[in-house]
Amino acid sequence: MKYFFSACFLLPIIVFAHGGGQTIHHEVGNYTLSLAAVSEQVHVGNAERFNLKIEQKAGTGAVQFSDVWVRITAPTGEFLFSGNLENKESLGLVTGMSYLFPTGGTYEGAVKFFDGNKAIAETSFALLVAEGNTPYHYGYPWQLSLLTLFVGLIMGKCSSLLNPKP
Repeated sequence: MKYFFSACFLLPIIVFAHGGGQTIHHEVGNYTLSLAAVSEQVHVGNAERFNLKIEQKAGTGAVQFSDVWVRITAPTGEFLFSGNLENKESLGLVTGMSYLFPTGGTYEGAVKFFDGNKAIAETSFALLVAEGNTPYHYGYPWQLSLLTLFVGLIMGKCSSLLNPKP
């Protein structure tokens, strides 16, 4: 019974950890490349989480890759970030990164998926970054986190009162 209450406590955190934000899909050859932002609108001054994924175009599943190269270019054309991200899916993690945009405008992002030294697929995309702050930092309101924690603690205490150890 206590595991049920623990699951009720963790479920909202797991669900909201991936956010409900915007996702950009690009079809390249036999693949669909996806960039998923946690927030619906990316804002200046908030670290935004981006998850990167590559799948078969026919929807037959994920594609094995070793790493993904990412480049972010400012609206002025200046290179702001370029680097490789190691595939963490074998560890149960999502491959991605967080980035803090310095100004508003339309940024260009580029991704290239690799399997060892062999390039699998690449694409670029436009990402609009709005001025001002978003009311939900990191895609999950802290008030809801606190409420979930409080409810989980109450449910755990009720469980221990209803099922005392002999």
